[in-house]
Amino acid sequence: TNVKSLTDVEKEVSLLFDSGSPFTFVRRDKALELGSVFNLPKPVEFNALGDGKFICTSIIYIQIKLLDIWCRWLAHVAECDDIDAEILVGHDFMQVYDIKLDLKRREIVVDRESLLRAQRIR
Repeated sequence: TNVKSLTDVEKEVSLLFDSGSPFTFVRRDKALELGSVFNLPKPVEFNALGDGKFICTSIIYIQIKLLDIWCRWLAHVAECDDIDAEILVGHDFMQVYDIKLDLKRREIVVDRESLLRAQRIR
């Protein structure tokens, strides 16, 4: 999937859709490659599986291209050791863009009209 940041340079990126994660994360090495990483005024702590915790100190504004539509999102930047995926797409993004996971068919269900509707100010 193609992704870009404010630099408008498109990069091929692997996405992991995780409905169990309430937030979307970009792995630091990929965020630095995309550019336009912004430091937070103070670190934000997140809980992980088990009793794990990790801290994010920056965010990135990204655009993910789905069905030839650029979907904008503000994501936290996670250290490389904290997530395996280049971009972990969380429930926050999936809810806004009405993306569903069909676990029986092992498919990601994306609707063009839902992507466009999510980008309109109502």
